[in-house]
Amino acid sequence: ASSPLGTVGIFLLGSVYATQSGMGAVFGSQIGMTASQIALFVAMLFAGALVLQYPIGWLSDRMDRRKLIFGASCLGTASCLLGWLTGGGLTSLMAAAFFAGGVTTPLYALFLAYTNDTLSAEDMPAASGGLVFTFGLGAIVGPLATGWAMERLGPFAFWPVLGVTFAA
Repeated sequence: ASSPLGTVGIFLLGSVYATQSGMGAVFGSQIGMTASQIALFVAMLFAGALVLQYPIGWLSDRMDRRKLIFGASCLGTASCLLGWLTGGGLTSLMAAAFFAGGVTTPLYALFLAYTNDTLSAEDMPAASGGLVFTFGLGAIVGPLATGWAMERLGPFAFWPVLGVTFAA
């Protein structure tokens, strides 16, 4: 791979994305959220992505992408720390979901752009396909690891698993 950061980052991001979208409702159910609260929690994951994609994309064209990837990953990690430490406070959980979800989708675009920065135009389609495959592998691992952790450590293990993945 001509971009180890892009490859590893996309794998970890697949894990984060699938954990958020696949295990978010499980987390909400296990901590006793109502159906409408779970729906709001999952919606906040995607609302964050909708809102934060523009400022992160704007920054991507104006600064070193590696630094922006690091910053977005730190925001994701901090959001997970907030979610873990809230003890179930609904407003804090929604804020954590908004910001953790908010960096997930833009990070995909950042990793792809960073990878493409190292490639010739004719290599970009093949690299993109490889990254989609790598993302899919991460998407398999993430929910499995999170489910295992939640089963053994309780539902709030959802957050440290996500946070450690963002940190990695």
